Amino acid sequence: LPPVPVAQGRASLRLERPRVRCGAPVDSASNPPTTQSAVPSQSAPGASAQAAQLQPQSDSDANGGGGGGAGGGSAAVSAVRVPAPTSLESKLYWALRDAPSPRPNEKEVRESIAFFKQTNKFIRDKKVIFDVCGSHGLLGALFLAYGRTEQVVVLDKFQPASFANVREALKPFWSPDAAGASRGSSASDPSGGSTREIDESIAQYGDGDVDLAEATVENATESEIDGEVRGDLMEFVIGDFRQSLPSLLSSRGRPEELAVLACHACSYLTDDVIDMCVAKGVDFAVMPCCHRDLKTQGQMKIVAKYLGTSPHTAIDVARVGAITSGGFDCRWRSIPANITPENRILVGLAKHKLTSLAMRAECETNSDRKLSHIYAKIHGFQVDPYKDKASGPLLASSTARLLQQPVAVAE
Repeated sequence: LPPVPVAQGRASLRLERPRVRCGAPVDSASNPPTTQSAVPSQSAPGASAQAAQLQPQSDSDANGGGGGGAGGGSAAVSAVRVPAPTSLESKLYWALRDAPSPRPNEKEVRESIAFFKQTNKFIRDKKVIFDVCGSHGLLGALFLAYGRTEQVVVLDKFQPASFANVREALKPFWSPDAAGASRGSSASDPSGGSTREIDESIAQYGDGDVDLAEATVENATESEIDGEVRGDLMEFVIGDFRQSLPSLLSSRGRPEELAVLACHACSYLTDDVIDMCVAKGVDFAVMPCCHRDLKTQGQMKIVAKYLGTSPHTAIDVARVGAITSGGFDCRWRSIPANITPENRILVGLAKHKLTSLAMRAECETNSDRKLSHIYAKIHGFQVDPYKDKASGPLLASSTARLLQQPVAVAE
């Protein structure tokens, strides 16, 4: 077999290893330590030593005991102990890998983590986060584990069995102590959208399971109420979110206390999420997929052709314009394309930064003064008649209205 490609983040060979907690004593009689030896592959004669096959091997076999084969006295590699991951991101990843089936697959785990790392600086300090079309609820669970929200509500038409497994696997990280520790640690402020830390964790700990049993808390009480699966911190609302989300946004708190997430809400569902959040003044982050040009009767394909880009990108750019025209501050982010080709993220923020508003007002004032001076010369005026009235157009602009209104702005 070829070498294990751990640099790609997905090892092609899975090794069974002892589930030993870091620092725990090992009973060599009942639980002999596992060693890893490089054994040349027998399936390819003449293969080089670099193309080796990793196989688990006990100490007795490595020292020639039990096997009785020739060369039993060859030197053995020392036992490899498996330490527990240290960062919160690695702990969450391995907890999901250790969860029972059904559970999110590798692509879904990396996608959710990358989405969180690109948006958590904008979506934070919330009372409730709504994970729309959330299925297993992993995306909202990550915001909960990092202390970005107090509660998560997952909305979808059907509740998969993986939702309960994800919730049970990540419950240890939802305790108040864990949330407080994550806010005060460097792990609570991940940056970038890649999953490089997961790749390094796989390279360090292999592709097997890691025992995270020491991080446990008491299970949250649960009950089923009118299609909702409730827990202390996470609940599932079964049904069409277009019918339930508006009422939830009106009843669960003030707009600045809420946020909506939608990772790959198909086609027009992304537009529905954006429209609802803009109407309610609620922050949101969406990663669209399955793009359909339903608002311009196919004009986006023509625009994309002239701009030399894909229709999907043109539709997302048009969505940026729709978000900003609703008075929101829109941010464009993306995650690595090797995770998913539909990797563009649109973040809508109801609160404008005061610095950006002041910068926009200053830019409008300077541009208006310059244009007025140029056109005065074109029409034969020696002096610009609007020179002393430059503040007139400014006060009529949307930026000035935002500055004059007593709206809350982000610091």
